[in-house]
Amino acid sequence: MGKLQILWRSYGQKICAAGIANTALWQGIPWANAQVISAQDSIQTQVVQQNNQFEISGGTTADNARLLFHSFEQFDLEQNHQAEFQVTSCVEAVFSRITNGMPSQINGLIDVIGGPTSLYLINPAGVLFGTDASINLAGDFTVLTAERLDFERGHFGLTGLSSDVQGNVLQLQFNPDSPGNITNLGDLTVGADNSLSLIGHSVVNQGTIRGGAINIAAVGTHEIVGLAGGLQFAAAAQPRASLPLWLTSTGVDHATAIEVNQDGTLSLTGGQLLDVPVGTALVGGLLTTQQTTNLGLNRIQIVGDHVATVGATLRTTDGGQVLIGGDYQGRGLLPTAQSTFIDAASTIIADGEAGGQVVIWSDGLTQFRGAIRARGNTAGGIVEVSGKEQLYFGGQVDLRSQGAPGTLLLDPENIEIRAGSDPGSMDTGEPQILYENTLESSIIGNINLLLQADNNITIEPLSDGELTFGQGTGSISFLADADGDGQGSFTMAPGDRLSTSGQAIAITAADITVGTLNTSAFSAIDNSENAGNIQLTSTRGSIVGGDLISTARGTLNNSGNGGEIALSAPGAISVGNITTATTALSNSGGGGDITLISRRSNIVTGSLNTGTSGNNNSGAGGEVSIDAFANINTADVTTSVQATVNNAGDAGNISLINRSGNITTAALNTNTEAASSNTGNSGSIRLNASKGDITSQQITSITVSPDSAQTQGGDIGLRADGMIVVDSINATGEGQGGNINVTTQQSFRAIDTIADTNASLLTTNGGTIRLTYNSDPAIPFSLGDGGINGTAGEITTGLDTLTAPQTVEEVSLETIELNNLFESFPSGSQSDSPEPLSPVADLTNLSTVLGLESIDSLNNNALANGAREKQEGSVSDSELIWAQIERSFSAEFARALNLPMPASPSLQRLQQTLRQVSEAQAITPALMYIRLKDTHVELVLVTGEGAPLYRPVEATAADVKAVVETFHQTITNPVLRPAQYLPAAQQLYDWLVRPILDELEVADIDHIGFVLDTGLRSLPMAALHDGQRFLIENYSIGLLPSAGLTPLEPSIDLLTEPGALQATLAMGVANFEAHADLAAVPFELSLASQRQDDEQYLDHEATLDVLRQRLEQGNFKTVHLATHAVFQPGSLEASYVQLWDQTVNLEQLQTLPLDAVDFLILSACATAVGDAAAEFGFAGLAVNVGVQTALASLWSIDDESTLGLMAEFYRALEQPLTRSAALRQAQLAMLRGQVGIEDGTVYGSDGQLIGHLSGLGTSGSWDFSHPAYWSGFTMIGNPW
Repeated sequence: MGKLQILWRSYGQKICAAGIANTALWQGIPWANAQVISAQDSIQTQVVQQNNQFEISGGTTADNARLLFHSFEQFDLEQNHQAEFQVTSCVEAVFSRITNGMPSQINGLIDVIGGPTSLYLINPAGVLFGTDASINLAGDFTVLTAERLDFERGHFGLTGLSSDVQGNVLQLQFNPDSPGNITNLGDLTVGADNSLSLIGHSVVNQGTIRGGAINIAAVGTHEIVGLAGGLQFAAAAQPRASLPLWLTSTGVDHATAIEVNQDGTLSLTGGQLLDVPVGTALVGGLLTTQQTTNLGLNRIQIVGDHVATVGATLRTTDGGQVLIGGDYQGRGLLPTAQSTFIDAASTIIADGEAGGQVVIWSDGLTQFRGAIRARGNTAGGIVEVSGKEQLYFGGQVDLRSQGAPGTLLLDPENIEIRAGSDPGSMDTGEPQILYENTLESSIIGNINLLLQADNNITIEPLSDGELTFGQGTGSISFLADADGDGQGSFTMAPGDRLSTSGQAIAITAADITVGTLNTSAFSAIDNSENAGNIQLTSTRGSIVGGDLISTARGTLNNSGNGGEIALSAPGAISVGNITTATTALSNSGGGGDITLISRRSNIVTGSLNTGTSGNNNSGAGGEVSIDAFANINTADVTTSVQATVNNAGDAGNISLINRSGNITTAALNTNTEAASSNTGNSGSIRLNASKGDITSQQITSITVSPDSAQTQGGDIGLRADGMIVVDSINATGEGQGGNINVTTQQSFRAIDTIADTNASLLTTNGGTIRLTYNSDPAIPFSLGDGGINGTAGEITTGLDTLTAPQTVEEVSLETIELNNLFESFPSGSQSDSPEPLSPVADLTNLSTVLGLESIDSLNNNALANGAREKQEGSVSDSELIWAQIERSFSAEFARALNLPMPASPSLQRLQQTLRQVSEAQAITPALMYIRLKDTHVELVLVTGEGAPLYRPVEATAADVKAVVETFHQTITNPVLRPAQYLPAAQQLYDWLVRPILDELEVADIDHIGFVLDTGLRSLPMAALHDGQRFLIENYSIGLLPSAGLTPLEPSIDLLTEPGALQATLAMGVANFEAHADLAAVPFELSLASQRQDDEQYLDHEATLDVLRQRLEQGNFKTVHLATHAVFQPGSLEASYVQLWDQTVNLEQLQTLPLDAVDFLILSACATAVGDAAAEFGFAGLAVNVGVQTALASLWSIDDESTLGLMAEFYRALEQPLTRSAALRQAQLAMLRGQVGIEDGTVYGSDGQLIGHLSGLGTSGSWDFSHPAYWSGFTMIGNPW
């Protein structure tokens, strides 16, 4: 549909489509002669006509003469006529109503003189601005078809005026049964610091509108429109009209004109008469904001039930914001459209130093055919084009910048990408459609492109087999199943390819099927660009794909790095070849890392290559890490570095780990080689099949240095519960050979020899070979025969050699050891043992296997503090590990908090306490210790019975901390969807909980007290997720610094009255100078102090002196501080609680008389997550200030949601529950959406009203089900 032509007639109006000749004239509304006539009512408006000018004075003032009200019987202006409102300088706003029931036709000038006054023109029947219409005023200009305006006090309606009108307009009341329309064909302009608003049942613009901010709103059948805090529609009195035909391509093509009917409604004329739905905002012409320093302006908003731009130009200055049909992703308070249409002749411009924001949204169908430009010097703009149910994207987006990439989001329910070019039309019954050529040619500049769908994303077979995105530095992201319900997949044809020129590709979906992905960077001469990363994340199922390529190449020189490729899924992963290599004649770029994780199934790949090469090379090979629950099967894996002349780059490491199943690979290669000079070291190789076999071809980690540089071969470690079969193992190094360490609970076979040698296992220059196997002595280890248990060739380190052929039992040379475990195991013990590691004969070996520090000290100290109560030899290995971890954690906290080192508890005493708690509180508690090691994670579970259960987990401390950081970034943001935080939540669950889940279930544990290592103490354990449920849904949870530092015995008071708080001292601050105000604090204090002996102190009463005095004189068991508390990085002096008169650091809290207090609540904490000192302050809060238990939040949480949680917590404590169980009940109520806020009123479960926060009175409604609102609250110390 082209640019609209306008025919303006004194007795009618018609908006005609260009190129359509047959237009019937509108037979119209019987207008009276154009004039301005005052109404004969109590408002006492006076109108004096002087020739073509109407002078308007008089009226009624209110609110100390700030507000002036006028009433007109008629308000019409012909061409060259002028209506002049005369005001005094104290008048801030003029409100003018028209009462005759006829639309106002204005084709002249409206003028306001006397002051910087805003003007409201109110006619429920409608207002028509002709082509010669204009305005002249120094304030805002607002046109309304409302029947009544409600102020902060009083109202002004079609009839009558309250005598006590004061303040601002808070809401508008419309009559849906008598719709009025606003149409502008003229030039309406206000100043750069003012706004212009057209708010009617329907709104049409084909003229020019200029101002600091522009608001066009078609309210349709909505009776109430709120203005406080932004434009908001209350629920419609009638259902919104269905998708209008005039917004579909068919309807537009056959439309000839928009006609205003006698009853004020709009119709589309053409082959047939079609009603234009009430609630339509139709915008053509020019809308532009003007340069302003007012940060609240520079914005264009167009909202309604149905929104369309036809031949429109919308422009903001210096960035700015354009919102059409709703706000970003339909969120916020701004009303959302049911359908939005942007035609091909419409242009939206938001250029600036940094590009602005453009949002095109609808809850139903969005069709975009126009052009958006949001260029910037420092950064491209942010653009969203989305239809919640259906999207057609056929336009162009330009986000070019000299700096950071812009962002384009397409966010419908489903996305379908079709082959070829856009045919220019669509069937509204089809799914959301994008076309291959549109994505390839219509998105311009460095862009972060995000295609997001609540359900599926499908790329149909492509016309040329490849979808190629334009060159840039941004990223291409596909997010299916964005709502996290598990019902969204990403699918493309296996033979097709997605390609970028260095842009990253990220795909997240419940299930993923891809073809070839290529994000390589290449230059025919010199390349300095990095290849883009590839990240595939399946949240519920599997990943199936073709080749994944992210290389950096230059013909002469390359300094770009290969991209990182990371795949993660709970189910199986099956892909083709993966390469992140770099190469050039002169190469300094490093290979990218490859990381593959399947939490519950198999991983199958083709070849993996992260190597680097060139005539001269200094780039390092990338790492390869594969972690699977079940089988791992790969072709060749290489992280090697090769140079035909000189090399200075190290090879990458290889790590293949699974928990159940076999590892099967072709050749593994982490070599470094150069023909002239090599200073690069080889990478290490580690394979661990904890419950299966290992089968591999050649395993090599060698260095080749013709100049005899002191390079080092890589260490090679193989560990399997089943048998290990390899071709050969070579770890030679020019400077030092790598160590070869092989451990299997069955046989070991090396079935080939290394080329040009007689050896099957080879290292040199100080390298060692240690081989541990488990074989019946009747089947000896055979050198020279790798058929059953042995090697095809010799085993040599250069210093020592086991020649072939021969058979051996066990060997202990200086650099070669062969150990047979056969006699160490009673029959069946390996398969039946619950311990995943092999038993060892002495504590020295235990230290070697587990990597424990100071095992001799552990033996001397841990046994001396209680373990010796048992008979000699009865102490289990797992008990020793528990004792060492317990003592280590206690020592860390004692040092950090300047506390005396506590005596280590005996296991017998600790378990007795757990049993006592179980009997007294009717729960089954357990303590779970989690310690991070460089090579693995240690889990130790202590229950009321039996030896501690030990589980090592194949994940490094660096791995865990990286995911913890991602988890913190996503779980604390309440606007992020489950698909964005669940992958980290599930990965952490798989590492930290799942390995010991069976034991938790067998023991019927329902409470877990976590004793955590540094880096984990600010982790919201409640939000870890097993793929179906959060951890808090299965257990109540607490956090302990250590058992030795925590008085775990339940107090006598709690034994006699479970859940009791005793007397409570509640103190809080609601108003701050240096912090955000906490409006909910008064309600929170009331919740905390409902009993006769409770006391509360608010704001100026909440001082340090009052706190100290009441603690000295009162008998309080609970102290509730509802104020800001901050756990800062650095020393403990930096962490503090904010009282009215001063901050109180943690050391000062220690000096308060808290001896009688056993429960401290800090409801508004913020912790510097990831900082060790801050974590010590948080996790050690209870012991540090001398109370048994503390309840605090890990991060700053919205005041209103904190109030909701505290209400549920105190309510739960009225039941016979432990404190941690009461917290769990409160968190579950929030998770289940039973706690929320509606128009400022916080409500709880069963609809209980908790409190009203007037500042949020017009903010709408939402619940607190997102983990950001509830998972940060943590019970610290004694959880009973």
